[in-house]
Amino acid sequence: MKKLFALLIIVLCLAFVTVACGGNDPVDEENGDDQMEETTTEEETDELTSEYPFPDDADETGEGEVTVDETSGDPEDIPVKFVSSDTMLTQIGYTIENFDADKEVFIYVNEIFVEARQGAELAQSSLNLEGWLLEPGEYEVVAAQFEDNDPDNDVLHLSKSRYKIEEGS
Repeated sequence: MKKLFALLIIVLCLAFVTVACGGNDPVDEENGDDQMEETTTEEETDELTSEYPFPDDADETGEGEVTVDETSGDPEDIPVKFVSSDTMLTQIGYTIENFDADKEVFIYVNEIFVEARQGAELAQSSLNLEGWLLEPGEYEVVAAQFEDNDPDNDVLHLSKSRYKIEEGS
């Protein structure tokens, strides 16, 4: 019985070692670096491709309103978000008002879709800023609701707001 038990343990150990260590080919460092660069380039391109189309007629319409909320800067001016050069991720707040609660609100930054959220009479949320959204410059946030929650249909509500990213600490 002891021999059978010892044999069973040996077989299980060999099976574990075979499964845990097998199946991976060693990666050549030169080829690995090239693959990493290609992946990064594809990811950057994907970020600039919008999942949902930006409305053709982008004039403000309806009662919905979007406001970018940032503590720095004069409330009468465009809000400014200061980011350091080593920042990987930060957030900026926004408020939506008077959007239909039974439909989604599609949020775009510089005509690129970034998120969708439930409409509401009044709601606050934040946008994750990473990658190209951290580059210094001026950005336009557009909140839009569409007929039947389909960005290919007519625009029911569309509102715009702006913010700036500046390098700082």
